[in-house]
Amino acid sequence: MEKRRIPQAIGKFSIYLANVKEHLSAIVPGTSISRGELLGMTPDEVLQLSSFLASWITGNPSNRGAYELHTDTRTKSRITRLTVVTIMQNFGKFFRPLLMRMSTSPNITIADRSVLNISEAVTTRTHHIVSIKEKPKVNLKMLGGGEVMIYCCNSDEGRYKKHPLAKAVEVAYVINNPWQAFTENKVDATGKPKFPVMKDPEEGTKKVISSKAVFIVKLKGAITGYHLQLMARWVNIKNPRLNGPWCSAIASTIL
Repeated sequence: MEKRRIPQAIGKFSIYLANVKEHLSAIVPGTSISRGELLGMTPDEVLQLSSFLASWITGNPSNRGAYELHTDTRTKSRITRLTVVTIMQNFGKFFRPLLMRMSTSPNITIADRSVLNISEAVTTRTHHIVSIKEKPKVNLKMLGGGEVMIYCCNSDEGRYKKHPLAKAVEVAYVINNPWQAFTENKVDATGKPKFPVMKDPEEGTKKVISSKAVFIVKLKGAITGYHLQLMARWVNIKNPRLNGPWCSAIASTIL
């Protein structure tokens, strides 16, 4: 079956026209109406199918139709070519609206669709929605000057690459001032500054999104010796509902 409902090749069109006329002109058993009428055609429209077929092929050697003349090497010419093309074009203008009408008929059957080249109607569309379940594994490398190289990979893989369902990586980070911690006497038993562990990526954080699994971030507000904490997740930019979970916070001293 061609993609077009009405074939464009002359030979296939000839078969299609004959089959369509026979199928739609047939009387529905137990009734007095034709198959075409049952599908929404008028009686005159059904009769016009016979007119098209009669101009195309007659089976009468003394009064041949356009297709018969054109396929005979003795009579084939530019005129016969023009005639068959004109009939095909006129039939298309006549029959395409009818195909649209019949395609929505509640009476249409698989047999009707097969003869008319009408595919099954699509009534519903199934969208396969799969959210990202995995958290990224993240490594950091301080480059100096407040820049950090971030490496992300799937938790079960060693290669740094995006999750197959992800379009990007989202990073949320906070920068802590160690001198403020000293001033507020927030130190541990060894005298090192203590910072609250980052738990909420939406609270007081800065965000960065990268389409690559390995990328450099210029940290805003970064000063050498300050303390960086960040969390990351795989994201689907076009459909945030599919975003993955945030990984646990990781920390490093800014160079």
